[in-house]
Amino acid sequence: MIDIHVHLYPDALAERTLEALAKTAGGGSSIPVYTDATATGTREKLAQWGVRLGVVMNIATSAHSMRKVNDFASETQGKGLLCFGSVHPEAKDAVEEIARIKNLGLHGVKLHPVYQGFAADDPKMGGIYEAIEKSGLPVTFHAGFDPAAPDSDFASPTRIAAVAKAYPSLQVIAAHLGGLHRWEEAEKTLLAMKNVYLDTAMLAMCWKRSKERLVSMIRTHGVKRVLFGSDCPYSSPEKEARLIREIGLREDEIEMILEENACGLLNIGRETLP
Repeated sequence: MIDIHVHLYPDALAERTLEALAKTAGGGSSIPVYTDATATGTREKLAQWGVRLGVVMNIATSAHSMRKVNDFASETQGKGLLCFGSVHPEAKDAVEEIARIKNLGLHGVKLHPVYQGFAADDPKMGGIYEAIEKSGLPVTFHAGFDPAAPDSDFASPTRIAAVAKAYPSLQVIAAHLGGLHRWEEAEKTLLAMKNVYLDTAMLAMCWKRSKERLVSMIRTHGVKRVLFGSDCPYSSPEKEARLIREIGLREDEIEMILEENACGLLNIGRETLP
């Protein structure tokens, strides 16, 4: 498996960050977590779960931390981990930082409209999207509901679809199958867009609809543009992969989602994986 949606943090911050985010996600009471959120601990757990490659989604939550976040991402890469960098909309050098992300050898850009305080389709993001599009790197958006701001629509499927339409050469990954807890909206706005990939992060924990509806959504969008993700450590790849294997997809479709599609998007040869 390739898990396209993994989170981890610097060793000195991991325990505190994990505790705070787990409580936020649980509405004040902690939810289960499946790793210690350090690079070493995450590598060990991913290997136990049969994940050949974990793709780490780093987020610059402030302008002043942006370069440090990307330096950490660069230092973390290797030994079963690839990393996305991040830019912050309020950073004066955000556009220049995208070029640095590419030069560091990072594999994409992660944006979280809720945590970073911007609407995905805000015109002020145009320069950043143009720079990412020019770089050839994919951009992953948190999509849909987030417990940190339950009433926010900054990351709505509708807004992300507007970005994908405005920048047709931009490779957009809409996490959580296009919109956590906003799947009907995702079905109406994002499905079948040719430059949009959907990742499957958190479906095993959050999906409450029928398996048939899930299969229909995946096939309508196009199986080749669906990527396996878990949102580890807040869910486990083992649990999330079990859902993909049990919903009624064909074996070739399962293989595409669990590994093949990510290899194509990230330009990784399957024979070179660990």
